[in-house]
Parts: sequence; C-alpha cells; structure tokens
Amino acid sequence: MSEGSKGPERSRRRGVIASRRRLDRAMSQAGFRTQVALAERMAEREGLDSPPTYLVSRVFREQPVDPTSLERVAATLGVESHTLYRTSSEEVREEEEDALPSAGSGAPG
Repeated sequence: MSEGSKGPERSRRRGVIASRRRLDRAMSQAGFRTQVALAERMAEREGLDSPPTYLVSRVFREQPVDPTSLERVAATLGVESHTLYRTSSEEVREEEEDALPSAGSGAPG
C-alpha cells in the first residue's frame, strides 16, 4: 500500500450518482413506463444502433456514472441533469433506514 493511502475500506468512486426517487418522478412526468422505453428513446434521439440499456440501468441503480452520461438521460427525460443528482440528505436517510430492523425480522409473536 502506498504512503497516504486510505486503505481498502475506502475506495474512490468517480462520477455522479443520480437519485432513484428523482429519476422515477422524472420518468413518470415524461411519460415513460419502463427503463427500456427510456433507453430506446435515447437511442432514437442520439441515432444509436442499440439502446443504452446498461447505462440506464447503472443510473437507476444509483451507481456512479460520468456526468455526461447523466446529462444524456436527463435530456431524454426533458429535465436538467442537476435535478437528478442524489443529495447528501438522501444518502443519510437511506443509511438510517438501512440501520432500522426490517419488518420481517425479530422473534415471532
């Protein structure tokens, strides 16, 4: 390990992360019912041979993507890309929800 490295517990993830909640809302407002429909429309808009389903999937799974990629998705949805960014308050809320016991856990009553 090189000097100054944070170690394996913290790796740097480049790119931007979109909010699933914001994506779902924008999709609904734009009239898309599925991610595949969104990818197909992107392919039409951009003159692609095949729909970028892998890209759309990564965006919706809240994985880091290149800012330009998120701009492509946003343009197809008819929104500005910054309106789709996942915020730190959304991250905190999800971490808190993950820390709560799930409804099905615990001793039977």
